[in-house]
Amino acid sequence: MKASNSRGFTLLELMICLAIIALLVSLAVPGYQHYRDRAERNDARIGLLRLAADQQNHFLEHGTYASDLIALGSTTPSAVTGNGRYRLAVLSADTDGFVVRASLITPERERNRCAWFEMDQRQHRWAGPAGARECWYR
Repeated sequence: MKASNSRGFTLLELMICLAIIALLVSLAVPGYQHYRDRAERNDARIGLLRLAADQQNHFLEHGTYASDLIALGSTTPSAVTGNGRYRLAVLSADTDGFVVRASLITPERERNRCAWFEMDQRQHRWAGPAGARECWYR
């Protein structure tokens, strides 16, 4: 009888490889979530800045700010940001000013500390529940 020289992986070697892969994944996922949250917040900020620019254009043409998105040219009374995570809305508007808001549509994640963003005609910015400093400028 001839002894076989072929070698394979033992169960112990496979388990060690799987443990190393699990460790690397557990280190990578939180970092990925941080960048994903930041991208979502950035999308909300961009949506609000566009909405504020549309309000300024409406004011230049009509002498008053638009009280809803339809007056700004939208086909629906509500709009969402590009990634679909935040809903855009006009909270208040008149001849003196406006306040626009981006609200998180599904706030299921407790770690999301920036559930809403607001901005007015003077570019004053609010966010919550974490606050404007953390949400708008990070």
